Amino acid sequence: MALSRLGHKYIVLFFLLSTSLLFYLIMFKVNPELDGSNGFEVIQLQLTFSVSKAQQIVSSWSDLSVEKFEYAMMLDSLYALSYGIFFTSLVSYVLHLKNMLETNYRYLIYLPFCASALDWIENAIEVVFINSLASISTTLFFFHSVAAILKWLCLPLLLLFILLLLKKKSTQ
Repeated sequence: MALSRLGHKYIVLFFLLSTSLLFYLIMFKVNPELDGSNGFEVIQLQLTFSVSKAQQIVSSWSDLSVEKFEYAMMLDSLYALSYGIFFTSLVSYVLHLKNMLETNYRYLIYLPFCASALDWIENAIEVVFINSLASISTTLFFFHSVAAILKWLCLPLLLLFILLLLKKKSTQ
C-alpha cells in the first residue's frame, strides 16, 4: 500500500521538479564556482582513484574554501535524497501502472536509495579529503572513487529497468 502511495503522480512530479532544480544549481552554479571553470573538475574528483591526482585537482581550484565545499556537499547530499525519492517514486508509479506492485520487480525501489547512500558516502569522504588534503588514506580515497563509480552505474541501470518495465505487458 505504501509503495503505491509513493508512486502517486504528484509525488513523482514534485520530486522531479526538486531534483531538476538541485541538479541545475549543483551542475551550473555551485560546481563551476568551486573549480573556477565549468564544474567538470568536481566530477573528475569523484572519479579519480589517485590521491595525488585529487590533490592536484583541488589545488588548481581558485578561491576554494572549506566552507564553500562543505556547503556544496550539503547541497549534493540533499540532491541525492531528492533523486533517490524521485526514482523510487517513478519506479513505484510504473509498477502501479503495470499492475506489478506485488511482483519481485518491487525490489527495484531499493536501487535509487543505494545510489543515494553511495553518494552520501562519497560526499562524506570528500569532506574528509578537503579538510585533510595532505594526510588522507589512499585506501579511503580509493573507496570514495569506488562509491562514486557505483553510484554513477546505479542510475543508468535504473533507467534501463524503468524502460524495460514500461515495455512489459501489465499483469492482470
